[in-house]
Amino acid sequence: MASLELFLTNPHAFPISGTDLSVSVQKVRAPNADDAHPCTVGDFAVDQASRSGKITLAARSTIALSGLGLERTTWPQVGLLNRPANQDGCKGASLTLAYTASGTLAQ
Repeated sequence: MASLELFLTNPHAFPISGTDLSVSVQKVRAPNADDAHPCTVGDFAVDQASRSGKITLAARSTIALSGLGLERTTWPQVGLLNRPANQDGCKGASLTLAYTASGTLAQ
């Protein structure tokens, strides 16, 4: 699994507390895939971020997870599933990810 360094943006004029960060694999570009060696979104898994704490974002700011002082072990991670079939089609693949979070006015 590979940790994902995400950048979070707060466009509002007030600080927000973010929760429920969720990441998904939307698309796979696999130049080595063919009929005998497919590579799809289903070949990948995401371990979601730890829900142990809130993320506070300053007003009108963008910050990386590393800039929030969060342990790398709490970041979301993505990796290739270990399937019984030949997965050579996924060599050199690139993923398109989407992520969302909920936010409320920071107290």
